[in-house]
Amino acid sequence: MESQNEEDDGNIEDIDLKTWTSWTYKILHRNYQLYMNSDDIAGDFLKARLQYHTKLKSSSSCCGRHNREMSYIDADVKPFFIDIGKFIKRILKDESYSVYKDINGSDKIQRRDVLIWSVIINRRDYAIDILKDGSTIETKLNKGTCIYAALFASAMFKVLSKKADALENMDLGESFMENSRFFEVLASNGIAEMYVNDRAMSQKILTQPVEEYGCSMKTVMKISANNKLMLFMGTTACQTKLKSIWRGHMSILTSREMISCIVMLFCFSFFVLTDLRPFTDGQFSLMEYLIFGWILTLVLEELRQICQREQRSLRHRLCSWWKDAWNKYDVFMNFLFLLSVVLRFALHQDNFKPARMMYSVTLAFFIIRTLQFFYVAKNTGPKIIMIRKMVTVLLFFIMIFAVVLVSFGIIMQANLYPNSELTFALLRDVVNLPYWQMYGELFLEIIEGQESSTCTKEPSKYGILPRCPETNTGVPLVLAVYMVLTNLMLMNLLIAMFSNTFQKVEDNSVSIWKFHRYSLVHEYYERPVFAPPLIILNHLYRTIYFVYHIWCKKDGKLDNAFELNITEEESKQVAESEREAMDECFKSLDDRHGRTVPRTRSYYKMPAVSTDRDYTLKDIAELYNQVNQKLDEILETRT
Repeated sequence: MESQNEEDDGNIEDIDLKTWTSWTYKILHRNYQLYMNSDDIAGDFLKARLQYHTKLKSSSSCCGRHNREMSYIDADVKPFFIDIGKFIKRILKDESYSVYKDINGSDKIQRRDVLIWSVIINRRDYAIDILKDGSTIETKLNKGTCIYAALFASAMFKVLSKKADALENMDLGESFMENSRFFEVLASNGIAEMYVNDRAMSQKILTQPVEEYGCSMKTVMKISANNKLMLFMGTTACQTKLKSIWRGHMSILTSREMISCIVMLFCFSFFVLTDLRPFTDGQFSLMEYLIFGWILTLVLEELRQICQREQRSLRHRLCSWWKDAWNKYDVFMNFLFLLSVVLRFALHQDNFKPARMMYSVTLAFFIIRTLQFFYVAKNTGPKIIMIRKMVTVLLFFIMIFAVVLVSFGIIMQANLYPNSELTFALLRDVVNLPYWQMYGELFLEIIEGQESSTCTKEPSKYGILPRCPETNTGVPLVLAVYMVLTNLMLMNLLIAMFSNTFQKVEDNSVSIWKFHRYSLVHEYYERPVFAPPLIILNHLYRTIYFVYHIWCKKDGKLDNAFELNITEEESKQVAESEREAMDECFKSLDDRHGRTVPRTRSYYKMPAVSTDRDYTLKDIAELYNQVNQKLDEILETRT
């Protein structure tokens, strides 16, 4: 079989997946090449992406002196698989991905290699067969769980779908996304079956680290959270695990923090409202010292979160930390506070208004930051998500509205106040009238050019009195058209967009809340015991702890309820429980597509596979032939 597979010629139909356990990396490389050199759309997609990444790497190295094309030889397949590993690392955005770094063409492959190949070439049937083999093969200690493999396949299909859509390959993108949903449902059914059969085993598999696939997302919960697999995260097993972590010591410690935050916001508000003066007029108050200490500890907490990330390099840790929207918000909020302090030191009493405004705006951002606490509540959590999504919709709408506002603002300004001087006030006046007119303040006395005793038309008095608007019969007509566009069309469009966003979130509010619950519980689990500003004591303890273990060359890793190592005996028990559950799922899958009697519960609706679609097309074609035959008979009878 090996010699047959190593031949240069062949086609994709000759691949026999039943012999994958005897494959080497050279044979797997040949199978990749068969798809890349065929008319298969997924093979063309992979070839194009590898060429793109190869040219990108070549252009960024050695100042662009080398521009090597993608070329691989059968004798040395290592460069090809290194590029495959880099391709996976880029699409998963996992800088710690470490598969295919050191291989030889004669090495035996693993199950994960065939699964990755099946996903990349978009062969769902191959991937299903591999998962079936993985659920039945007896191994001494198999930490590459079948459920994790299904979620890994779902995540890969999902990111490949986005890449295909970005290249306007809609058919391939839709196929990738359909397969992603299929494997997510398969994993969800598997964990649901495990939860019914043995709850203890289902809880252990959620936090069992998996090293086989080389990801930093080592557990099924982490890979689900990082790739937004909401269906799996919403299963009873996952939510029970989150509830058990939250109901431990976390609920007490977090309540101490929903109290510390309120106290410090009260102190900050008291300072801004009653005791905010220029630095030259007095010294710092006790309240201000408390605020400085509180915000300093918050900054130290952000630094701790960066340092304790799972990624190896500092750059990768920063990139991982920056993905969280709340972390971006914290950076902006702390920057505003720093700018407020600088203005307080720099400005005096006669021009202190910018500093007071900056302090008040910063306080408002700190108060808005407390909305994250509402994520944990089932009723308020989805509403916060709605607000965030509506803000995103509003930003896109503002770009459209700005074009209309500026265009009509220029028309009105040029005709009401012709030949104005080029100043910053002119830019303000261009947008001032149309902006407030959108809310119903029409300024008709200005639009109609009515005379007033408080303005003048003499250029020599423009600096003393405001300039009177010119009378122009076309300006009211322009205002009428502008009001139709803004109040009737654009505002109703915005309301419709908001309603659509609300409906989408409302329809999936429970699933969305369950998914975001993980990120909240995970964040607050990693936070120190003490609340700010006493959190500095915990930072000192952790620093001493890690320095001591580094000095003594010991493992200084803290316990993590989201990633727990289990014994070899427990791992065998988990694997056995998972095999039983996945066997039931695969039997159910076979029943739906090859038999008539179901054998297992149906927890989540399984998307139809391609065989169903083929059968449907055959039925339609047969019905079409029958209709044509009947029409021919009718025509013959009439003749």
